Amino acid sequence: MRVTLTDAGRQAATAFHADLGAALGELTAPMPAADLELFQRAVEGILTRCRTSPSSE
Repeated sequence: MRVTLTDAGRQAATAFHADLGAALGELTAPMPAADLELFQRAVEGILTRCRTSPSSE
């Protein structure tokens, strides 16, 4: 299945991404650098697995 966003959908996704990034930045700002690096690696690993794992459907 292929999904294509409309212009409005693309704008909404872009706004959501920006808002989420800002909120995540505020939440992680007080973290020590080593903890932030570990958190970033963990999230990157999860995203990689989501992109490369076959769907359960």
